[in-house]
Amino acid sequence: RSRRQRQMCIRDRSQLVQALAVVPVMQSLSAVSSAALERDERFVWLGGLRIVAVLLSLAAAVGLAVAGAGVWCLIVQQLVLFATLALGAAATSPYRPRLRLDPARLTGHLRFARDTVGTSLVFTLQRQALVMMLGYVLGAGPLGLFSMALRLLRLPELGVAGPASQVVFVRMARRSNDPVVIGTLYLAALRLLALVILPGMFCLAGFAPCLLYTSPSPRDKRQSR
Repeated sequence: RSRRQRQMCIRDRSQLVQALAVVPVMQSLSAVSSAALERDERFVWLGGLRIVAVLLSLAAAVGLAVAGAGVWCLIVQQLVLFATLALGAAATSPYRPRLRLDPARLTGHLRFARDTVGTSLVFTLQRQALVMMLGYVLGAGPLGLFSMALRLLRLPELGVAGPASQVVFVRMARRSNDPVVIGTLYLAALRLLALVILPGMFCLAGFAPCLLYTSPSPRDKRQSR
């Protein structure tokens, strides 16, 4: 590539990152509203809202893809998804922000935020370090296969354990003064997750060669001739 082409590529990528930078802002603005809905145990409404958000984002992505928008269809999909979630949570949540600040009540929240952000950074570095090393040593092809396999393994965490933890955490927070009840809820949640996840993972491990097919590379085709 020429220097001008590289500059154009960098500029296009920076525009994509700038557009996606709005997503954390929308998540932050709607965090308290979503937490208030979870505290009131309105999980049916939250589930319906997420289904509507996913359908709207998919419709926007498919429509833009058909129109030839290229990679921007994926960017708009994320924007529509999180904008719908933020607007739905803000419209139905009992929480209404006020221009009033009580610094004394921020101490516990700041400690919790510090621990949460620190833990997230550690886990992010732990996951991304291996990805960067594989991409640097083996290249894009093996890295893509590894990323898809890792995403498949994380499906129980993202699709089952994540939503279940939101419900269990609310119930545990309400009984925070009773360690026996907290332990009972925790063990019941673990048993339920094991009952749902383990059979599927065992089936996936047994039938993975039949379910997943990797097309041979051109070099493998030449060697087989």
